[in-house]
Amino acid sequence: MKKILPALVLMCTMGSCVTMFNGPSTRLNVHIPDNARVVYTNECGSTDSVAPGYRNMAQLIVRRSNKKLPLTVVSDTGSFSFLVKPTLSWLFWANVYPLYGLGFLVDYNNNDRFTYPHFVYPDPRPKNKSGYQTRAPLMQSDWEISFTPPFVNGFVFNPAQMDLRGGVLGIGGGVIFHHSDRGFWWAEVGTAVAGLPVGHRRVPDSLPNYTNVRLTWWYLNMRHHHQFGRLDVGYGLSTGERKGREYYDSYYGATYKDDSLSKQFSHVSAGLSFSANYRLSNSIYAGLSYQPQLFEISNASTGFSYSHMTIFGLYWRWGLNPKW
Repeated sequence: MKKILPALVLMCTMGSCVTMFNGPSTRLNVHIPDNARVVYTNECGSTDSVAPGYRNMAQLIVRRSNKKLPLTVVSDTGSFSFLVKPTLSWLFWANVYPLYGLGFLVDYNNNDRFTYPHFVYPDPRPKNKSGYQTRAPLMQSDWEISFTPPFVNGFVFNPAQMDLRGGVLGIGGGVIFHHSDRGFWWAEVGTAVAGLPVGHRRVPDSLPNYTNVRLTWWYLNMRHHHQFGRLDVGYGLSTGERKGREYYDSYYGATYKDDSLSKQFSHVSAGLSFSANYRLSNSIYAGLSYQPQLFEISNASTGFSYSHMTIFGLYWRWGLNPKW
């Protein structure tokens, strides 16, 4: 028993990630103007001040604590004070593995388990009670560009004349205008393609089991979005051009090139556009876009016809003239 108890204590100590890897101090960056400085209590316990550096970030080194950190931004026009709330370090939660939480027993009473946000953006607006944000704010009259890349997004087609298809080959971009801190307009254009070869037919085959479907879609959306913190929801109009072909990948013995074509369509459509997006970081968002098409124009017919395309995944947004 005398040998087992020290071994258990040593195992807990060696399995406590905070005790092993977190030091008594941490670093945070405060975004301030060129003519300002941040006054705070540094890791030595004395009052210090830091001027902005790269990208207007003042780099502070402070002692870890479970208490709120007081910061004061001082400029030529005045000063602004606020308290930064501490959070638990990710290394504290890393104790779950590999010793199934035994490290929590050691780290629970260790102040090194706390940290502060890596980036701090002071926000003196009255409606922001905390006085700061941990992500770059979306300021009024700010222009942004958006980019929807392939492979990290899914593009799902539901055409009116063919079966449901989907894929990851698509790309889009747009321009965003923030008319206030609670709403913005978003104009978006893009294209996507879906469908893969799945079979072929030979001359003797009268009823082949598989055909290939290739769908393409150009789209143009105009939406108005409402901002709810990190979430925004939008609605608007959509239009575009849809094309589809149903064919056999290879038709041995065909007398002409399109002999294997069984169905095709091409028309312009119009409808609605809905979108919901959640901000993951300063530039990366997770979003879902739904574009129901209600009206089509083609050489064969013109009138009501329902179809839709859904886009989901990650995309990027960058500010062109950020105010912060």
